[in-house]
Amino acid sequence: MLRPQISGITGRRMSAFAALLLPALLACQCISSLRPNPVPVEPPVAPDLEAPPQEEQPAPPQEEQPAPPSEGRRSVSGTYESIFDWLLDLAEHFGFIGLPAAMDMDVRQSDITFDGPDPFVDVVGVWNENDSFEATGSGRVAGFPDVTVRMVGMITYERYEAYYIMGAGGELPQGQSITFRAQGVRTPEDGTEIGPIVPEDLDAFLAAFVPAIQTRDPVLRFARLNPEVIVRYGPEACQAYFESREPDPTFAIVVTSVEGPGPWDYTTDERTTTIEDAWTVQASVTSVGETADRELHFAQPGAFLTWFTDCGEPVQ
Repeated sequence: MLRPQISGITGRRMSAFAALLLPALLACQCISSLRPNPVPVEPPVAPDLEAPPQEEQPAPPQEEQPAPPSEGRRSVSGTYESIFDWLLDLAEHFGFIGLPAAMDMDVRQSDITFDGPDPFVDVVGVWNENDSFEATGSGRVAGFPDVTVRMVGMITYERYEAYYIMGAGGELPQGQSITFRAQGVRTPEDGTEIGPIVPEDLDAFLAAFVPAIQTRDPVLRFARLNPEVIVRYGPEACQAYFESREPDPTFAIVVTSVEGPGPWDYTTDERTTTIEDAWTVQASVTSVGETADRELHFAQPGAFLTWFTDCGEPVQ
């Protein structure tokens, strides 16, 4: 089982608080394939035709309860100590918004809601089975009313990481949005300690990433983007690119070797950014029914592995 290490976000400032979140890295182990065991299906039970008819009784009224988390997942409802670092701000909105770098974020699961202090604009959305989420809202930003806000990321019981985009609908000056990189660590209700960040297993990442390509899941693909991709292309271009893609049920990745972490140059559109701690993966990749050997790259700037792509035209 591969346990890749954590890399930093190159070329962008990160708060001192964020740096404290990153623990010592674990050693990597060999990859093992993930193949779910088939679940036996019980045959339907035939009704007892000899049983006398029973008069139906009305069910007693029950208080409505929020939907429980799926089996194997703990509820993400709670308070998360959060940091927000601006990632992309082409029109220089940051000084007018005044979003604090650190704040407590209240999360409610039903489906999922993020509440924060002003000037944070609260968002409501859906927490998916693969732990990705997308939430939206609207409110006043830098004095402008009804500004669209979008938050896309990954969340578990212990922590979340997300892109928080203010002005996603072009309502801010020059039609430009501002994108923050948000990271949060849960504040335990019972006083227990939240464990340190551990390197994410590559097999577990691919087990969610491959179906996202097969079924055209734009939320997970966006949530798992490396921050340097957002910096190069902007959130709007990447979102439009993912939504334009067709499902590819043939998509598959068979890993043959893994090296790293180490420096790797992320080069697209005549632009290059050096990723200091990237994993280089040699794999047999099937796409649109065609199979070829390819070199893939992943990095873990925080709690979750991320990937790299070309979203179209660079923004700068």
